[in-house]
Amino acid sequence: MDIIRPAVGIQELDQLISSMKRRGQSYPVGGDMVRAVPITTRNYPAQAEEILESGGSVYWIIKRAIQARQKIVGFERLTDDTGKKFCAIWLDATVIPTHHFPRKPFQGWRYFNDQDTPPDLKGTQSGKGDDLPPELLLELRKLGL
Repeated sequence: MDIIRPAVGIQELDQLISSMKRRGQSYPVGGDMVRAVPITTRNYPAQAEEILESGGSVYWIIKRAIQARQKIVGFERLTDDTGKKFCAIWLDATVIPTHHFPRKPFQGWRYFNDQDTPPDLKGTQSGKGDDLPPELLLELRKLGL
């Protein structure tokens, strides 16, 4: 099981990659320290354990299309200074480009079934090295080709 979420304020994949590199910090996973990035959300996912057990990811929507994913390494229940509870979702700092799949915008996050997830792009972290540019692949999918 995975999560799908809009990348608010992000206009292109390279911007997401550089943001995650900048924000990375050490986070304990199974006795090891990994480079991870926290994102926050109001609600703790009811299916958090299932997501971790299945090796789930957050799939990012950028400009109305899924374009990348990051592996989820942990969930943390937190409380702010005013006593309001929220959740930190810890993501591996590595951004993995995916084939572009059109998605309508929404607020917050949603569960995302494994059978609906787009495949990863082959090549480097920026997505270069695939047979067709991601933008062209997205246009072909929009046309139903």
